Amino acid sequence: MKFVGRGSYAVDAKGRISIPADFRAVLARDYGTEELWITTFKQVDKERGLSVPMLWAYPRVEWDKTLERLAERSAYDPRLNNFRRHFVAGATQCVPDKQGRVALTPEQRKHAALEREVMFVGTGLHYFEIWDLATWEKWRTEDEDDAFAGIGETLREHGL
Repeated sequence: MKFVGRGSYAVDAKGRISIPADFRAVLARDYGTEELWITTFKQVDKERGLSVPMLWAYPRVEWDKTLERLAERSAYDPRLNNFRRHFVAGATQCVPDKQGRVALTPEQRKHAALEREVMFVGTGLHYFEIWDLATWEKWRTEDEDDAFAGIGETLREHGL
């Protein structure tokens, strides 16, 4: 099972967030550890003028695989190097405490504008996203029609 669903949680006074119990269960069951690597990410759509900062959270084994795949790519590609630089430098190792909380760095909180409430978003993949709740609600409202517009043909093309 991969990370699915979504849920909002508060950021506490120490900058910690509680990882949803469902996500922690996936980590423990499928990966044998609740250890995460959390990094900065930004979804950019230049055609629509969107730039949405968020965090991505990976189980340790998936983070290692991602780093290996990045290392296999050319070190002479300036776009990939720039991405790699931001993506890897923004990462921190996190192990939830007994209450399921992890501490985000000030840089991570600033990047994703995480102040009071966050939205955990399951991707159906090997990582999940952490958004500022207000940013998520705004993006979801504005993007929902675009996300489903004409998707039938694309899904058919991919055999879904």
